[in-house]
Amino acid sequence: MLNSAIHIVAVTQARTPSSDGYAYHRRKMAEGKTSREAMHCLKRQVAKRLWRTMRDDQLARLAMQSADAA
Repeated sequence: MLNSAIHIVAVTQARTPSSDGYAYHRRKMAEGKTSREAMHCLKRQVAKRLWRTMRDDQLARLAMQSADAA
């Protein structure tokens, strides 16, 4: 399910000219990658950003719990 959600985000970004994902996808294609390869790269970038957001949220929750316990 998460892979499907990441795919939807990447496709939406690749098709929206005002998004960072659109520029990233175009840049990868200009480097000589096929559209499919560029989409794979974009999906990887979306997943990395999602992971960082989830990790930072978890760290903030742990810090909040530590502050409440003290």
